[in-house]
Amino acid sequence: MSRKDRELTETCLPWRMVEEAIDREVEWLRQVIVQHITEKVPGCDECQYTFRKMALLIVTGKIKAKEFIARDGHDLWDGLTQGRGLKGSARHGGGWHKGMMDAIAEYLEGQGLR
Repeated sequence: MSRKDRELTETCLPWRMVEEAIDREVEWLRQVIVQHITEKVPGCDECQYTFRKMALLIVTGKIKAKEFIARDGHDLWDGLTQGRGLKGSARHGGGWHKGMMDAIAEYLEGQGLR
C-alpha cells in the first residue's frame, strides 16, 4: 500500500458509510421536495442524479438543508407574508413572487442563514 493510500485509509470514512449517508439525504430530499411539473423536460426533470448531486453538497457540508414545517392552518412564513400584503394577492404574479422572495430572505437572515 502506498503512503498516500495509507493516509487516505486512516483519515477517510469507509465508502459504504459515505454512500449510506448520501442515500439517506436523497431519500429525505425526495420526501420533502414536491415537484409540480406542468411539462416534463426529458433528461432534466427525470434525472436520477439531481437529488444525488444535492445530497453530495449536503453530506460534504458545502450547503446545509433544513426542513420547515408550518403549523396547521398557518402560512409557512407566518407574519412575514401578511405584513407585506401577500396573503390576498394573486399567487405566481411577478409582484407576489418578488414579495415572497423578500419575505423568505428576511426570515432566513433572521435565523442566521444565507
